[in-house]
Amino acid sequence: MNRTRTFKYAAIAFALAMLAHACAFADAVIVHVKLPDIERHYESHWRDAYAEKLAQTCKHVETEKKVRGGRADIVTETYAIEIDRAKKWHEAIGQAVHYANELKKKPQIALFNYNALNKAQRKALESVAKKRRITIVALTAE
Repeated sequence: MNRTRTFKYAAIAFALAMLAHACAFADAVIVHVKLPDIERHYESHWRDAYAEKLAQTCKHVETEKKVRGGRADIVTETYAIEIDRAKKWHEAIGQAVHYANELKKKPQIALFNYNALNKAQRKALESVAKKRRITIVALTAE
């Protein structure tokens, strides 16, 4: 097995291990999660695909959980999760923090189209997430 293939398998194994612990990600970590090929234009499709993936390892997964002032996209036993386009990360952070506070959970943002962010935007996002102890999940379709 060549070195590139070994690295690729190690990266896949790491991603699977992180997903297996999706209900207890370390704070302010960026995790890349691949979802089955889905209709990529609508947030609801990303939400449903991510919720389905989380349901494989989490005991409790609820979508569209009503809270005072809005609805959390996904709620697990550990996290209040906001799904959004990467370009709207500012809004996602505010919503995730609010929902997490209302539900007594940790905040997580799951962003699709993550590659649309440039290096400066990613750095700003990561800085805020680290300070606020927010887990970032970069969603991609297979």
